[in-house]
Amino acid sequence: MGLVTTWLKGIGLSHCSPLFRTHGITTPSALASLTLSDYTTLGVVDANDRKKLFYLVQRIKMAVRESEGKVVTGDPRPKEVERGGGEDKAQDQHNKDRHEGDTRRNREDT
Repeated sequence: MGLVTTWLKGIGLSHCSPLFRTHGITTPSALASLTLSDYTTLGVVDANDRKKLFYLVQRIKMAVRESEGKVVTGDPRPKEVERGGGEDKAQDQHNKDRHEGDTRRNREDT
């Protein structure tokens, strides 16, 4: 199993692996070259799946740039994804802020 297949499996997109292989997306640099317009062709149509792939591609782009030609190894997913939660830190922060606002309003109402 290649790195791209491993990474797709890690973000819940293993069902897309065959199309990625068919279209030659089998290396980190090929994955880093994807644009949003490529996603549908690769079988990534669900909005949440597109978001997961977008963040993976961004992390791979950074890793490829940093490696400057070195082989990219390991798992590019942040620790939150590995544990299966907190995939969207911005959403988590939004929920936290909203909860704190609700708590403040409830205190003001009493």
